[in-house]
Amino acid sequence: MWDVSGSWLFHKFEGKHTDSCTGVTFSPVNHMLMGSVGKDWKVIFYDIFKSKKVVEDLNLPEPCSCVSFNYDGFTIAVGTTEGSVFALDLWNLKMPLKHLEGHHKSAVSDIMFSHKWDKTKHTKEKSLGSK
Repeated sequence: MWDVSGSWLFHKFEGKHTDSCTGVTFSPVNHMLMGSVGKDWKVIFYDIFKSKKVVEDLNLPEPCSCVSFNYDGFTIAVGTTEGSVFALDLWNLKMPLKHLEGHHKSAVSDIMFSHKWDKTKHTKEKSLGSK
């Protein structure tokens, strides 16, 4: 991890993945939590400030290509090199919430959750500027 404000190496997480690390994501609600995925089929979560250690890890049934936290800070999406998407819940990592197939053996190159939608702020009247 690089500290861009001070231009120095903050910490180097070495030897956690046994093959290429293909994606990282930071929790939107816990500034100490980072996740990474790799071609070694692993999803790894780190405490990046206090202990600077792995706090949880799991193996998925396919090599991983990308990862994203949902705005809630508890739901994770992981794309794979085989074209699948796994939705995971940080409270129960033993079983994926959902396994979606649909990229027909093409790697998922990027994945992202949409931002929280507040329908009270996006009504037709408000979008048209009416009172």
